[in-house]
Amino acid sequence: MRKPLKIDGARALQIQEALKQRGFYSGELTGEYDQATVEAMRRFQTQEKIPATGYPTAHALKRLGL
Repeated sequence: MRKPLKIDGARALQIQEALKQRGFYSGELTGEYDQATVEAMRRFQTQEKIPATGYPTAHALKRLGL
């Protein structure tokens, strides 16, 4: 398991909320870019046919509307 990414809590929360709205994230909104968030992002990236890194890349964030 990877270490949580050091992302600003407010930004991580925005990402989690956007993933949750689209049905990719089902956990508690924690504001921590943890393993559950990485996996949700990976699923989103796979569906969007962009590189599935699990990390909040510029491309992924743009697709999430962030």
